[in-house]
Amino acid sequence: MLNHVRETVDMPDARLDGQVLFAAEEHPQLLPLILRKFSADGDVDTAQRLVHNSRGIERTRMLAASHAQLAMDAVRHVARVYAPALVHMHVLL
Repeated sequence: MLNHVRETVDMPDARLDGQVLFAAEEHPQLLPLILRKFSADGDVDTAQRLVHNSRGIERTRMLAASHAQLAMDAVRHVARVYAPALVHMHVLL
């Protein structure tokens, strides 16, 4: 069902982000709110409460940390592989 939500909802207008999607896995009652783009009275308050009472924020932080670690690993790899060539180029200049 969440894949359908991701394909259906216009992300910027719906205020939809990772923490809401993660919370919806725990609280399926979020799905109708998401699909109607939080347009009914009380939808935003209900969504905030459900997100707060889920692991959505924690899981979003963990995902961000994981991607940050992957980026740092990639930078270290590039530095390790290309550093000798850059030093050699500097010597030639």
